[in-house]
Parts: sequence; C-alpha cells; structure tokens
Amino acid sequence: LCSYFAGLVPDRKALTLAIPVILFFPVLLVGSNFLADLLGMEYPQPKYLQDPMSIWLPLMFIKMFTVAILTGGNEEHGWRGVLQPLLQRSMSPLAVALIIGVVWELWHFPLVLGGIYGEGNVTFIVIGRMLAVVPLAFLLATIYNGTRGSIFLCVLCHACMNSQFALFGGSQLANLAGIVIVIALVVVLRMWRPGSGFVPAET
Repeated sequence: LCSYFAGLVPDRKALTLAIPVILFFPVLLVGSNFLADLLGMEYPQPKYLQDPMSIWLPLMFIKMFTVAILTGGNEEHGWRGVLQPLLQRSMSPLAVALIIGVVWELWHFPLVLGGIYGEGNVTFIVIGRMLAVVPLAFLLATIYNGTRGSIFLCVLCHACMNSQFALFGGSQLANLAGIVIVIALVVVLRMWRPGSGFVPAET
C-alpha cells in the first residue's frame, strides 16, 4: 500500500510541472472569457474583474492551500492514489477515468441533496456537474499517468480547480474547451489501450 502513496512527495519533475498546473485553469477560464467577449456572448462577470488583485490573489492561494490540506485535495489519495492504479491493472486509462469520474460525482450526491451546489432539479444539477467532473477525471488521470503516479500534482490540480473556477470562471465556453482538451488527450495518448496506465510496483 505504501507504494501507492509514494507520489505524495514531489520529485523534480513534479516540482517543474507545478507552475503549469497552477496556471492551467486561469489560462483556460480567462481565455474562454476573452473569446466570449470577441463573439459578443454575455456571461456573469467573474470575481477577478470585480475585486482588485491585491484582494483576490492572496485569497486564491489561501484557498488552494486549505483545499489541498483539509478538503477536496484529500480525495486524491483515494481516487488517484488507490483506485486509479488498482483499476489500471486490468483496464485502460480511458475506462478507469470514466468510471472514476462518474463515481466521483455520485460521491458528492449527498451535498447536492443538501443544496450545497445550488437549488433546483437534482437530476439537472447532477448531470451538469457530471459534464464537468468527468472531463476533470480525465485530466487528473493524465497527470497521474504522465508523471508516473504524482499524487502531489493531482492534489495541487484539485486544489486549483476548487479555488480558481469561482474566481476566473464566467463564460460557458470553458466547458466546451475542456471537452475538446479531453478528446485531444484521449486521442494523442491513446488512452483506450489496456496496460498503458501507470501502476506502481508492489512493495
């Protein structure tokens, strides 16, 4: 079991990739907002345009740290630390990412019922979240496999996701861009191949 959590300690490659991981969602979200502006699309004004940087930037990093240590980042120890490599022993990364994405969202179902993610039709909320969570499962699977099991980067990405979407998000084009990125990852990495995912050696 210890081998599954060896990726919690960042190696040189993980530390090198930390900055791109931190910048991924801001670039995706701000870029989507910019494109929406060019197309004349209306969308809710994101928080980074409402408050000065001296306020939102420190708060973003505080929330990233809090999520990574205390809340959502801890999910990665289970999803990518244990379930991803276990399932990849007999399944393709494509199938594993899809399964984890669906289970990951259903795991949040009590929070949906509690109104944490807004009021309204529960089915529509779950489906809407599924369209975001499943692509994120593919992104995190790519990080895990591409770094040969860096749970550190998966925790960091999860923390960025939870702290940056509300700050930089606005245009719904980000969802479309995310789906396009996922399709590109699946094709380029040929994620449908069984045995192509990283599985740590047993100790």
